[in-house]
Amino acid sequence: MRENSKLKQLIIISMLIAIEMILTRFLCIQTPSLRISLGFIPMAVCGILYGPLWAGVAYAASDFLGASLLSPFPPFPGLTLSAFLTGSCWGFFLHKKDIPMSNRNISLKETIIPVLIIGLLINLCLDTYWLTLIQKAGAIGMLPTRILKVCITMPMQLILVPLVWNKLIKRASDLI
Repeated sequence: MRENSKLKQLIIISMLIAIEMILTRFLCIQTPSLRISLGFIPMAVCGILYGPLWAGVAYAASDFLGASLLSPFPPFPGLTLSAFLTGSCWGFFLHKKDIPMSNRNISLKETIIPVLIIGLLINLCLDTYWLTLIQKAGAIGMLPTRILKVCITMPMQLILVPLVWNKLIKRASDLI
């Protein structure tokens, strides 16, 4: 029975990785220095369902596979680390293993801390640093675009993570 649940978990995580790759690589707004997508939703769901380790590994795997298979640029370890930290952040703050999924609500208030950490520390600071290494550009020159990204994505994350979980995913919890 335990093997069956582990297989089910692996299948769900794999599906979330595939959805993240589609949302991030194909259904996004992208310029050379900016990408805005809904790819955070499946990884936040992964964090809610399986916790920080699995969500971190899933996001890192998605980043690596997406860069390897669907990008003209090779994978960059720093951005993969950022992806791991982002997934882990969702899982650390939103995973509650003692509450059954069918009873688990995600509030706007609960998403504030992970959204701030992901937006300000990971996206604005860490990812900007990685991009300065990749693009050989100055961080100050990148900051306006990076700040714009954070100003757009943080409200999206604050609203969409609780909305998607509470309205869609939670209702399908008997399948998960």
